[in-house]
Amino acid sequence: MNKKTLKRGGIAVFLLGIALLILPVITGWQTSSDQQALEKEWNDLNTSYDNPFTLPSVKAAKPPETKNEENPNTSESSKKIAMEKGVIGKMSIPKIGLESMMVPGVTQKDLQNAIGWMTSTSFPGEKGNTVMAGHRSHTYGQFFHRLNEVDKGDTVKVETTTGPILYRVYEKTVVKPDNLSVLEAKKEEEITLITCEPLYSNEFRLIVRAERIN
Repeated sequence: MNKKTLKRGGIAVFLLGIALLILPVITGWQTSSDQQALEKEWNDLNTSYDNPFTLPSVKAAKPPETKNEENPNTSESSKKIAMEKGVIGKMSIPKIGLESMMVPGVTQKDLQNAIGWMTSTSFPGEKGNTVMAGHRSHTYGQFFHRLNEVDKGDTVKVETTTGPILYRVYEKTVVKPDNLSVLEAKKEEEITLITCEPLYSNEFRLIVRAERIN
């Protein structure tokens, strides 16, 4: 192997190293940019749509089967707008410094840049169980990366067009991926957060459940 070949090989290794260092930065920048775009649409949605919401009396674990398109102040109307706009609102968990936009859907594309709402479950503010899924991102602090640090008594805040909703964590468990019992409602109105466990593995699911307190 001559010196010219060795030199070219060295340059190639150097460039590869630079690329590996830059890639996480570019990925993080793209995610941040997409989050900002979602947040802008969320802010535009809140300023252009006035939707005061009063939670009805809760007596059942499952959300009611109601269809009321005449009154724009119902949760059904909020859900429809969220589906059309592709953004539900914002979630924050002070304990782990999380602030992230939420979108309807839990496909790989949905979860790439936000926390996703499982659309077959209750919409935030409805009776029953609202299920949210998120990646444990390779970027520290992003999405549900630090969800394992959440404990009983910690709070989860969800902001939608109906206003802020506050939850208190009452349970944290680890289950197998095929355990569908986590989708069932245990409280009259609650939120369930789902992510992979352990980090960078999909062997199990980390489940955090919180009940509404406001």
